Amino acid sequence: MISYHLCMTQRHSFKKAMPNHPLYLLLADIAAEHDVPIDIHMEAVETKTPMPARLRQACDKNPAELEPTIPALEELLRHNRKARIVWQHIGWDNTGQMHLALLRRLLTAHPNLSLALRVPSRVLDQSGQPIPNRIVDGNMRVTEAWMRFADEFQDRLVIGADEFISPSTAPSKIAASFDTTWSIIDQLPEQVASKIGGDNARRIYRLR
Repeated sequence: MISYHLCMTQRHSFKKAMPNHPLYLLLADIAAEHDVPIDIHMEAVETKTPMPARLRQACDKNPAELEPTIPALEELLRHNRKARIVWQHIGWDNTGQMHLALLRRLLTAHPNLSLALRVPSRVLDQSGQPIPNRIVDGNMRVTEAWMRFADEFQDRLVIGADEFISPSTAPSKIAASFDTTWSIIDQLPEQVASKIGGDNARRIYRLR
C-alpha cells in the first residue's frame, strides 16, 4: 500500500494517503482479523520541511513542502496491535530523515512494526549527492552502524528489494535494487542472515 510516495521524474507520480486515514485504520482491523500483514511504502518525514530542491526540479507534481508522516504511522501502529505492519524500502531515503535513531525508536515502541530493507544500486541521488542514511557505504559494504542495528533487531527485519520491469532493453537504474539488496545477506553473521534473509518473512507473512 502507498502512503507517501514522492515523484522522481516528470513521468512518475506523487501519491499521498496518510497512514491514520480512516480507511487505513479500517484496513488494519481487517488485516488483524484475517491474520494478514500490511506492506506500506512511505517516506520518512518527522517534521514539516520544504521539498528538497532536487525533487522539485525532478518533478513538478511534488508539493512545496514535505508533510510529516511519522505521527500518522504511529497512530496506525497503535490503532490495532494485532495488525502487522511492514514498512518497505528502508535504506532508500529521499528526505534525509530516515535516521537509525528514528527506526530504533519506532521498533522499540511498536512491537507490530517490521522493516523491509532495500539497497538501490544507485549511490547518488538526482543532484549527484550521496543518498543519505544508506545501509551500505560507497563500496556496497554494510556500515558498522547498520550491522549493529541488524543484530539488535534481527527478528524485525526482512528483505524488501524493488525492481522496475519494462519493455526497454536497458534496466532502470533508478529503481534497480534486487542484486544489491540481497548482497547484504552474505555480509551478516549466519544467524542474523538466516532470519533477515528468510525466517522472518516466513513468520510475518505466514509462508509455508
